[in-house]
Amino acid sequence: MRLFAGLCLAALFSWAVPALAQDKLPNVVFITVDTLRADHLSSWGYHLKTSPNIDNLAAQGMRYENAYTVTSRTAPSHYSMFTSRYPQEHGSKLNGFAVPEKTKFLFLPQIFQKNGYDNAAFVSSWVLTERLTKLGRFFNVYDDDLNRKYQTINSMRWAEDVAPKAVSWLRQKKDQQKPFFLWVHLFDPHSPYELREEFDATEKTGAPDHTKDRGEDAVMTDVRAYNSEILYTDHYVGKIVDALDEMGLADNTLVVLVADHGESLGENNTDQGHGHWLWESVVRVPMILRWPGKIEAGRVETARVSTIDLMPTIVDLTIKRTKPDTVIPTEYAGRSLSDNLLAGADLPDRIVRFVAFAGQKWIMPKWFAKLWLRDLDFPLRVGYRQGDRKVLWTPEKETIDIVNLDRDPFGMHPASPAEGTPEYTSEVDSLTNWFRATHLEQNGENRRTAKDVEALESLGYIQ
Repeated sequence: MRLFAGLCLAALFSWAVPALAQDKLPNVVFITVDTLRADHLSSWGYHLKTSPNIDNLAAQGMRYENAYTVTSRTAPSHYSMFTSRYPQEHGSKLNGFAVPEKTKFLFLPQIFQKNGYDNAAFVSSWVLTERLTKLGRFFNVYDDDLNRKYQTINSMRWAEDVAPKAVSWLRQKKDQQKPFFLWVHLFDPHSPYELREEFDATEKTGAPDHTKDRGEDAVMTDVRAYNSEILYTDHYVGKIVDALDEMGLADNTLVVLVADHGESLGENNTDQGHGHWLWESVVRVPMILRWPGKIEAGRVETARVSTIDLMPTIVDLTIKRTKPDTVIPTEYAGRSLSDNLLAGADLPDRIVRFVAFAGQKWIMPKWFAKLWLRDLDFPLRVGYRQGDRKVLWTPEKETIDIVNLDRDPFGMHPASPAEGTPEYTSEVDSLTNWFRATHLEQNGENRRTAKDVEALESLGYIQ
């Protein structure tokens, strides 16, 4: 009888151990890389080895082949990732415009803060400084020190200045029982591109070279420099992940890597950049999640997902998975990918949507500001992808561009139905109705000063 009782107790204890382990809230390392397009990464089929450490992260976790950002500017994109809402919902449509003070939406770091996490942020761009974003209140540490000697206007900093500080903070958490949320933002792939000779990406992957197919002949020097910036950034992504693994924290840490948006390098016969565009090169971004022992290594999901899916996914994988009864009083526009990540559940096809707002086109006094902010009430461009069909609408030019990405993967040859045709009218009505239905918040608070305008101009956000 005693033997039977002992066996039962042993069985109960062995069953209880995983449950106790699950009670420990996991850490989160959230890495956002600015201006990083998916199709310039080796793991996404690029013909040069630009991203060995990011590729390795993908091999250890799950890679979302068709992930899309919701907008093409840095601060609004991050707000959307942190709230699971579109810019016209949370109110920040341009860089330098914070979400309204009395927003009804919760932020991801705010939720972590409320649930006992130690939060830290290390950001690399003027547009994400605490004064402009007001995100610092959700972090114990918000490092936005941009005072560097290598630039006339301190509008950004390099990865070599950011990653070591993040790693130093991380090392302090090795024996800490309190869970942490670490956000690291790396800016380097953003223009102006600097050719980093040490990181010149020349080694081939064996994949086809589609450069000429994308119409980039006129800017090959910029393509080369852009690739070197990716390889340079990748080096420091590796430093952050390696530090985490060396500390023995990998098994209880969810690592997320994503870009805020991509970059046009001359495709579609347009200017370089991103703020005004919604081409595939701009809206299709890398998205990787790694959690050893929880997320199967090496999986690739081809279903279309959005960056607004990240917040509900991360909340479900961390707080809701550990403490299912926790009430989080906010709503998401995105969907949780947690069942897909943990159990391989299918993701039903869903429309992914994106918007771009025109913003300020030249410097004007504040009293004249309404003239350059009039277009905040409606996007400069708005579009969606459903299946292989992608639709972009430019209201000011009264044009609709429709691309079949199965036949034209780089979107170089869109069909453009004439204004007034049934197809044109149907698409315009559908996109207008969607935008109007989701236009919830007032326009964000303009926190720009003359110094901010100067910094934004140096980054190419103001022409």
